[in-house]
Amino acid sequence: MTRTTRSPVELPAEVSVINVGLPLFADALREQGVPVQPVDWRIPAGGDLELVAALEELYGPRSDAIETANAEVVRRLDQGVPQLVDVTPAAMVLSRLPEQTLLHCGPAIDWNDVCDPLRRSMRAAAVAESWAGDVEAADRLLAEGAIGLEPAYRYDTVVPMASAIGPSAPLMIVDNTAGNTRAYAPINQGPGDTAWFGRDTLAAIERLNFLQQIAGPMLRAVVQATGPIDLWGLAAQGVQIGAFFPRWQPCRTTGEWSSPASSPATTCSS
Repeated sequence: MTRTTRSPVELPAEVSVINVGLPLFADALREQGVPVQPVDWRIPAGGDLELVAALEELYGPRSDAIETANAEVVRRLDQGVPQLVDVTPAAMVLSRLPEQTLLHCGPAIDWNDVCDPLRRSMRAAAVAESWAGDVEAADRLLAEGAIGLEPAYRYDTVVPMASAIGPSAPLMIVDNTAGNTRAYAPINQGPGDTAWFGRDTLAAIERLNFLQQIAGPMLRAVVQATGPIDLWGLAAQGVQIGAFFPRWQPCRTTGEWSSPASSPATTCSS
């Protein structure tokens, strides 16, 4: 497959910085000759609760609604137990997703403004969906607007790093009964030459195909056989074994974690 050589991304030669809060960062930049404008931000009313309450009264009629919403957020965080209830292709659960459209990380963005790592991820996803025969063809389709782009958050979906997923990508379906909410997330692509690291190589595309054709259906069979899986329980195990969650992906992706009753010595290491 012929690859087109692209010019490297050029970073700005000079930057100017606005520093909010701790002056230590501004001092460090200033010592390096970087123009910096400090903003002396402090806790409102010096943290005095009575004065803060007075400020909230002055905030306006929305203050009560904001306080209620904040309390509900805290309640859901405190009482919620997210449960993995299914794993299924995105097209089966995201009924509003237009045809030939990719979901991507971050806010809505035009192709011309997409950074290079995310472009590569989009190209890889387009090839994995069989919309294009290679990444060059995928690049042309994306540039022409023949492949749509939508931010994943509009579909209650969370995607990590430089991720773009198509309708064939398997999504984990997570329910939180405390908030009566449902959200979705793709299966972790794992380490190495993968699209979520901004790669559009054959290996990255093959990994996406593996998740679509093998890992997704296998995980769905596991969840259907065991019933809902307590994700807080898995996270608690990670804390107990000292796992740094971004580095815990081999355990999450391959399922090589211990049962709650097993010894930490039997768990995988990262």
